[in-house]
Amino acid sequence: SRTQASGAVVQGSGSGAGRPRTKGNSMTKGTEESGMGGRRLEDVKSDGNAGILDQRHLIGTFPKPVRKKRAAGIEFGGKAARPPERIRASVRTIPFYSNMRMDIMTELPPLLPEYLEPVRALFEKPRVKQAMKLLDDGAEAAMVMQCELCEIPAPTFHEEVRAAEIVRRMKALGLKDVHVDEIGNVIGRRPGRGDGPVLAIGAHMDTVFPEGTPIKVRREGDRYWAPGIADNCCGLRCLLETIRAFEETGVETEGDIWFVGTVGEEGNGDIRGSKHLFNGTNHIGGFLAVDNADMGRLLYAAIGSHRYRFTITGPGGHSWTNFSECPSAVHAMCLAGAKVAHVKVPEGPRTTFTIGTIKGGTSVNTIAASCQVDVDMRSLDDGNLAALEAMIFKCFEEGVAEENAIWGVTDPAKQVRLEVTMIGDRPGGQRPHDCPVLQTSRAAMDCLGLELKRYTCSSTDANKPVSLGIPATCLSGGGAMYRTHTVDEYYDAIHIEEGPKMVFLTRTRGRRGHEGASPEAPCRLSLNPIPSSLSKTTEGAARERPQAAPFHEVSGERASAAAKSLSERGKPAFATFRGSRQLRSGKRNPAPRASAGPA
Repeated sequence: SRTQASGAVVQGSGSGAGRPRTKGNSMTKGTEESGMGGRRLEDVKSDGNAGILDQRHLIGTFPKPVRKKRAAGIEFGGKAARPPERIRASVRTIPFYSNMRMDIMTELPPLLPEYLEPVRALFEKPRVKQAMKLLDDGAEAAMVMQCELCEIPAPTFHEEVRAAEIVRRMKALGLKDVHVDEIGNVIGRRPGRGDGPVLAIGAHMDTVFPEGTPIKVRREGDRYWAPGIADNCCGLRCLLETIRAFEETGVETEGDIWFVGTVGEEGNGDIRGSKHLFNGTNHIGGFLAVDNADMGRLLYAAIGSHRYRFTITGPGGHSWTNFSECPSAVHAMCLAGAKVAHVKVPEGPRTTFTIGTIKGGTSVNTIAASCQVDVDMRSLDDGNLAALEAMIFKCFEEGVAEENAIWGVTDPAKQVRLEVTMIGDRPGGQRPHDCPVLQTSRAAMDCLGLELKRYTCSSTDANKPVSLGIPATCLSGGGAMYRTHTVDEYYDAIHIEEGPKMVFLTRTRGRRGHEGASPEAPCRLSLNPIPSSLSKTTEGAARERPQAAPFHEVSGERASAAAKSLSERGKPAFATFRGSRQLRSGKRNPAPRASAGPA
């Protein structure tokens, strides 16, 4: 019933104030309409978190928040611990406004002089100055190249035509061993001196637009209109321009550089190109993704996400003749969706969910035999993501059981049932703020006169290496992008040379701070273990999680654990689950197993 879903509490971090809406810029608003749950700047305090990340790095005190009466729902609860004193003391305050996203760090950790000073010295070297001028002078031709790449279709899972063009251009620029790997990534190698780690620089080739989408670039001054002109043709242009800067100036590096055009970054591609690149067969010491255009952005964390397809099926029937004889798949999905809408997430670390698509039914006068939704869940904390996943599963389980019970249907052949398939699994993680890749990127920004405005997190090709503890981040390609992922996407070609300059400087600065040196050897750090307070859910959640491994390493059987746990407690599952292990290996999902019996 509905009451089974309401009021259940899962222990975790955060204050459980739900998903507050941001409204206005005043820090004096005393209601939960503000993006900080009504707290003023001086009222908020950094109190850390036992999981991967806590983004609430503000100084002050934490008064008891004023709470409004809310509809019954599932909440997170619990209290987080304060971070170490050395972390609290090492940040400087920058302005904060109530309409800022809470996943953007509002206090910058220090930029360490051991990185800043060598990059400044490097920036003054003649060949680096030559590279900077070369990128300035070539900006107009580079924009022409960006338009040409944009007009080559590259929908996710069908990037091969654009990949062939990237291969041609990499070979023309002088890269060695240019090839397309087993999954479709384009890889070109620029040899180093042989005594340093390999760094990969990648930009994804695919777009969100389906095959057959008309793509013709239209120009109005410095503004260019076309689907995919920014995301990610901007990144591809930046990647190729960086290659040109290295080749034409002759700057050497200790380690090899792999320049990579990746496949499957968007949507259900599930960063499959990046996952393949870091599948353990390649010895890559660091990674720079190039995505987005905002030169004031730098990513220190990767948002983990899980995506599931929930399909409810039944016999269906005629809306008059079979009324009351068989339940409706659409009704069951509506019941489940209403329960999902009442799930409450913590204020921090930021955790989100949405039912992104829904389809089903046959006609207006048919009791629906099938209904399907795709659900996206994201979090900066693996423990929160695990708890959220369990609650979402439970909502769909209860929706199916409730629809069967409404009509008193006990015959398994006439009941509606649930099938769950994992369609996306992006691992998350965080780099320490003194990570060489982050520090060198920030030093490069300083040399180029760029202000770091968004020290934040996102979901990119850098997710996989970050989750493995490999130094990685995502840089931007320059310019400005608008209405991405729509057919009205457009791009402003303003200071587009800043992107390749940033990538060039970040790669060129090395361990000893001189031209041609390699980045510091990677420090492989495992993800934080799941907090003990989140390792076991309470009555409202579905399963117990092992603490021995990070969430993204848990067996593919995690999808069926929710139903198994409910069945062990004597509750009907009405479900068939397809795990994620087959998805990771590239194999097709197995046929559905026999599901649990009727209520």
